[in-house]
Amino acid sequence: MEKRNSRSKGPVRPQRPDPSAKPGSQERPRRSGKPASAGPSEGYRRAGGPGRSAGPERERTAPAAAAGRRPTAGPAVKATHQAPVKTPPVPAMAVETEQGPGRDLIYGRNPVLEALRHGRPMTRLWLLEDTKESVAGEIVARCREAGIPYKFVDKLFLDRLTEGAMHQGLVAQAGAKNYVEWETMLTDAAAKGQVPLLILLDQVEDPYNLGAVLRSADALGAHGVIIPKHRAVPLTASVGRSSAGAVEYVPVARVTNLTQTIVQLKNAGLWVIGATAEGKQTIYDTDWTGPVALVLGGEDKGLSRLVAAQCDSLASIPMSGHVNSLNVSAAAAIVLSETVRQRRAKIKTQA
Repeated sequence: MEKRNSRSKGPVRPQRPDPSAKPGSQERPRRSGKPASAGPSEGYRRAGGPGRSAGPERERTAPAAAAGRRPTAGPAVKATHQAPVKTPPVPAMAVETEQGPGRDLIYGRNPVLEALRHGRPMTRLWLLEDTKESVAGEIVARCREAGIPYKFVDKLFLDRLTEGAMHQGLVAQAGAKNYVEWETMLTDAAAKGQVPLLILLDQVEDPYNLGAVLRSADALGAHGVIIPKHRAVPLTASVGRSSAGAVEYVPVARVTNLTQTIVQLKNAGLWVIGATAEGKQTIYDTDWTGPVALVLGGEDKGLSRLVAAQCDSLASIPMSGHVNSLNVSAAAAIVLSETVRQRRAKIKTQA
């Protein structure tokens, strides 16, 4: 025993147990606690030797960690995992669905500015901190005039508020856009001394397409847009932004049954013309100078069978390129442009 505990320059060989010794007097291997002499064996183990005295210690430590035992530094680990991430608070907003509580978000420079100019009711408004003075000056002035509370915030706040949408540094919480009756569109056209021009959308589910149609309708003088209540996108913040503010000026009617509305429009004296590739005549051979209701189909499905059957006639857009289909908003712009051209030519002829 004295040889094994003595310090020597070379490595110490492990002693084999004496078979003649009694079981109680046999020395057990050191599995825990501080070894009597760690100098030579530790140096030998680090040099690449057997190092048996450290083997069992590593084998017991690994299963304990795999079993999920709590480490001794429990409070520090717990504080690391449960530390909350501070984020700027976001006020309660209505969900952008038709089941919302009558509130909606408007974001984007043109939609917010047009809503303010049009006098749309607003409850609050947020501006990016580094908004241009030319834009912020008009917005702040109109908010003060109308008594609308406003606040300058950072970009992270606006990103969370709009769920990552392109807000352009302006977000407003406003009253939902009100739908009108399609009879009101005819009344407005008569009050202006103009021939009615309405647009009916069948199964248009993309909010950006609806917004683009509203933009074309405002630019080319249509008196209103009629959309169905089912299988179609309602007026949302995305529609308002894609319309670049045109949603504030173009009346929108929402009907339960589009085919029944077509019958009522025909009884009111309008010609209902559907734009589809199956039309026997082109839009350039169709007369658009009278009171007309243009019917456009959805992005992928086009006009439904029942809606197409109720139309007075079907007209197609002649295609000379390699793509045989057009986006519904592009088709609306083409047909409306031809309608305006024919009507202006008729006015010049009568003059």
